[in-house]
Amino acid sequence: SICTRARTRSGLAGGTAPSKRLPRTMRAMFKMAAGRLSSTSALGGMRMAAVCAAGGAAAGTGAVVACSGSKRASATAAQAAGQRRWDGQVLVDVCVVPLGVGVSVRKEVTEVERILRRWEKEGKVKCMLHGYGTNVSGHWDDVMAAIREVHETLHDDLGVTRITSSLRMGTRIDKAQTIEDKLNAVEEGLVKNKGPGAARS
Repeated sequence: SICTRARTRSGLAGGTAPSKRLPRTMRAMFKMAAGRLSSTSALGGMRMAAVCAAGGAAAGTGAVVACSGSKRASATAAQAAGQRRWDGQVLVDVCVVPLGVGVSVRKEVTEVERILRRWEKEGKVKCMLHGYGTNVSGHWDDVMAAIREVHETLHDDLGVTRITSSLRMGTRIDKAQTIEDKLNAVEEGLVKNKGPGAARS
């Protein structure tokens, strides 16, 4: 019959019961349709074939639905266990090196720091200059936008032909930590704990 051929094409023939291949919702639809439609009439057979085909198509998507559900369940379980989701905060150590401008890069580095400090003044990032770069912290989008402006300004306004920038970045979800927090943790350790290095000084 039409229904038998449709069930064969959809993978429901050969001794495999529809209840083992279809998602729960499709099994309910299949049973309801089978109870209402008459398989003895041609019209009933055509309608049953449509139901069988739809059921076979849905069976192929069952794994995807189950996978999505398991991911959502895992995320919910992680939140219930007290794990925080990443809020986009990042700490970046950036070193911008303009190439082809001569031995001294003081002018270019000064401009880089001026841009980053303006972003800090606007409350978008926090920055701290050190001997070989700058620590920049804030939301990922703001930090990357500030670094992009650095490249644009050096290229377009100062005429730097080539720039190479090195970035080291860190993110965490267990707690919020600023640049000052990291420095203070080391300073406190130097005061409280006298390690092996203290004897050699």
